[in-house]
Amino acid sequence: MITTHIKNRLLLFLTFIAFVSLGLPDGLLGVAWPSIASQFARPLSRLALLQLAATCGFFFSSTNAGRLIERLGVGRLLIASNVMVFIALSGFSFADRWPLIVGSMVVLGMGGGAVDAGLNAYSASRFTKEQITLMHAFYGLGAMIGPVIMRRVLHLHAPWQRGYLITLSMIALLLLLFIVSQKMWNGGVSLSSDADKAGEGEVSGRIKNIGMLLFFIYTGVEVTTGGWSFTWLTKGRGVAPETAAFWVSIYWGALMVGRLFFGFLGQRWHTRTILSRMVLVVAAGCLLFLQPWSSSISLVALPVIGFSCGPLFPLFVSYTPTVVGQADASRQIGRQVAFASIGSAVVPLLVGLGVEITALGAIPVMLLFFALILVILYNRWVAGLAE
Repeated sequence: MITTHIKNRLLLFLTFIAFVSLGLPDGLLGVAWPSIASQFARPLSRLALLQLAATCGFFFSSTNAGRLIERLGVGRLLIASNVMVFIALSGFSFADRWPLIVGSMVVLGMGGGAVDAGLNAYSASRFTKEQITLMHAFYGLGAMIGPVIMRRVLHLHAPWQRGYLITLSMIALLLLLFIVSQKMWNGGVSLSSDADKAGEGEVSGRIKNIGMLLFFIYTGVEVTTGGWSFTWLTKGRGVAPETAAFWVSIYWGALMVGRLFFGFLGQRWHTRTILSRMVLVVAAGCLLFLQPWSSSISLVALPVIGFSCGPLFPLFVSYTPTVVGQADASRQIGRQVAFASIGSAVVPLLVGLGVEITALGAIPVMLLFFALILVILYNRWVAGLAE
């Protein structure tokens, strides 16, 4: 018979695997996009349209994550979501028309949205901040593997669809794992005793709204860096495509390393200390990415941004009960994740519009602008603790 301790460990491991499945498709698109745009004769700025399509699906499912978990349970929700991801990747793998690409992005967003919102709310009251940070590191692992797969496919002069087909086979294996482990999710797990979650009481609606905007901007910065940096480096800075793809992969890898670092060593610092330092480093990295003197410095800026972004999302989730109180934390986390999904589309869309209106140089300028907004919003959010 499986003990409660072993069951909790297995559930944590399965949560890690679920976040790998979330990250795998996201890492593909940034590297594949110039090839996709060329095949379907679309301007490079249409990348934002695909991200918006994914967000529509993501927002719909994430805002209904609570109802879906009540009806299906976490185990069945994982299975259903990975089935949708499987369908979406099949659409990419055999795409011969542009509408199929857009439709597949909607389905992909729906597959990821429910799991992302559901598991974040599920984990915030059950796992420690270090475990939640490690959980999100596995998203970075999936997002890092994606560019590696696509870069190798393009290096061999194979069609970009093959990269999605390879990822499809990996998702199929993960889906099988979730089917086998479905019954393990029945019942609950122990609540975390994390001291950082001691916040109680109600806070103003203004602070809650700032929290939602914080997630909106943060995810926009993360996705914009991963999605637009390849285009800026190759088309705007003259970096070789293989080199640019490698550094985009390094960006996602650094994001994962940041989460692993703070996941294993996060107990040495208070959550607020980590967050306060890392939002500033994100802004500094974006400034390095913008500087016009050296493309090499712009390349090095990517892992700086990635590493400092690493702990932000999971620690924002972990710190939410401290800011809004434990009683309202689950609902607020659901709202924040939903706004994060909107930010992941709207911010890159705004960058795309900036590119169309001005030039490719709008990419690093707007990235720095949003990073500075992130710093301001974070400081206003935690200021609510003193109110």
